[in-house]
Amino acid sequence: MEVIEENKIGYKKTKIGWIPDDWGVENVAHVFDFLKTNSLSRRQLSNEVLDEKSIYNIHYGDIHSSFKYELLDVSKEPLLPKIIDNQLIKSEPDYLIDGDLVMADASEDYEGICDCIELINVNDIKLISGLHTFALRDKGGNFINGFKSYLFKNEEVIRSIYRVATGISVLGVSKTNLGKILIPVPPLSEQKKIASILSDWDEAIEKTQTLINKLELRKKGLMQQLLTGKTRLDGFSEEWRKVRIGEIATQFTDKNKKDDDLEVLSCTKYDGLVRSLDYFGRKVFGDDLSKYKIVPKGYFAYATNHIEEGSIGFQDLMERGLVSPMYTVFKTDKTINDSFMFRLLKTDRMIYNYQSNMSGSIARRGGLRWNVFETINVNIPSLNEQTVIAEFFDKIDEELEKYQNYLEQLKSQKKGLMQQLLTGKIRVKV
Repeated sequence: MEVIEENKIGYKKTKIGWIPDDWGVENVAHVFDFLKTNSLSRRQLSNEVLDEKSIYNIHYGDIHSSFKYELLDVSKEPLLPKIIDNQLIKSEPDYLIDGDLVMADASEDYEGICDCIELINVNDIKLISGLHTFALRDKGGNFINGFKSYLFKNEEVIRSIYRVATGISVLGVSKTNLGKILIPVPPLSEQKKIASILSDWDEAIEKTQTLINKLELRKKGLMQQLLTGKTRLDGFSEEWRKVRIGEIATQFTDKNKKDDDLEVLSCTKYDGLVRSLDYFGRKVFGDDLSKYKIVPKGYFAYATNHIEEGSIGFQDLMERGLVSPMYTVFKTDKTINDSFMFRLLKTDRMIYNYQSNMSGSIARRGGLRWNVFETINVNIPSLNEQTVIAEFFDKIDEELEKYQNYLEQLKSQKKGLMQQLLTGKIRVKV
């Protein structure tokens, strides 16, 4: 690859920045046709397995949450909702074909505006573009298949989209404004090479993600066995004891009365306690923290009104943190390995217990408070066996973390390379 700097020979200045001389600049409406879309809501769709006459529908929510890459292989994707009643379509739809783009026209934040996918391997599947989407088709020979979605990953194009987005709680872009957006158009031969390079990165990312998914599934199965005593590790046969949580733990109610400058934590369904500002990216708590509860290092905390979702965590981030007054904080005694206990409290069986204890109307209004939580029974092995089980899962978590870090590196490297390739700052040799 050859790096081309600004103001160098073979580089020209355009309204979307410096690009190679042999690249063009076009507005979206000049090179793409906008196809007809439908406005069916999720309530009008079905995920049931129908017949070959069924019509598949891509909803804007699918683009935001289900599809992870710029290319969507329709033949492999099982998540597409299907339309039950064809009579819901008031006019003959524009069925999508290979190379068509489907783009979300709305998002709750800027980053999701105009997220798009390019379709491949549509074959004979009847597929239409659904609620809050644009469907774009190359007007003829401007782009190769496999490259088109990358056009909207160019940072200057993204900034242009942000500038024309409107809305308050939900941000959106109109078809007229999107049509006016300028995009760079490399030669077809260079498009093909860029697409090939980026697809190699996608393949590496997908393989790593698949491996992570398998490891997480294996871990979940082992947790169901080892944390319930159904399977025992070598060297252990002593019977587990059944105790109430209140027999092995004590509630902690100290508040931040001195208004110390402590960091606020939030409890999440999957990750437990996290730094609130880092997790949400903004401040979601008030200025007065004097009534917030203190969570010392080595203590547990759960969201009293949302524990039925599994929102319980172990504080190992700092010496002292704060949680909302609506949280419950507790500490286990010396008979408990906290790493074992945290995993036990996050199992499906325990979450079911939380849900069962919150099912009554009185409990529902107040959440799962300590006086009820402490009555929940748990089965506990000896401290030695708890420790060995915890160390076993620590090693699995270390392996998972290694691959997750590698995955983030791949994504970051791809993102950086993509911006170099899509602006022509790095040229590929064709």
